Amino acid sequence: MISLGIDPDLKTSAFAWIVDGEVQALQVVKAEKSKTPVVSMVDALWKQPWKYWVNQNILVVESQQIYQGTSSAVPQHLIRLAQVAGACLMFQRNSKTRVFLPLPSQWKGSVPKEIHQARVLRKVGIEPKKGAGYCYPADPKVLKRWGFPKGSWKHLSDAIGLALWGLEQDT
Repeated sequence: MISLGIDPDLKTSAFAWIVDGEVQALQVVKAEKSKTPVVSMVDALWKQPWKYWVNQNILVVESQQIYQGTSSAVPQHLIRLAQVAGACLMFQRNSKTRVFLPLPSQWKGSVPKEIHQARVLRKVGIEPKKGAGYCYPADPKVLKRWGFPKGSWKHLSDAIGLALWGLEQDT
């Protein structure tokens, strides 16, 4: 079973492929300043030779949510972010792929980000370390293995969590 979790963002989007319960591939795409976030992401991803794209059983793309009374979100940013999330749907390459577009509150509930990310990383066998409102792998060997800086893990942890959530929905 292959699940692809995507955490779309205007600056840094993250992708996680979970195969038979294990993290097999991770990708971070940073938007280029000369292009829109959608164009940057699509350009970068089409250049990646990920064998999992065509075979995924589950695709989970985080949808957007406005938190009434507590959100300082700029409507234009939410529209752009929704465009990025929509562009991610083109990675549904197989007509049998189950697609989910959960709101953040649906897949992570009201648990604070650090706590939720720590739980996600532990589920895939990575001991977490907390830092600046998010979690990243505590073991330097794990950081080196994946080759992403600590800051990228705030998006990668969410992408992993989305992929795992999709697997849970499929049972």
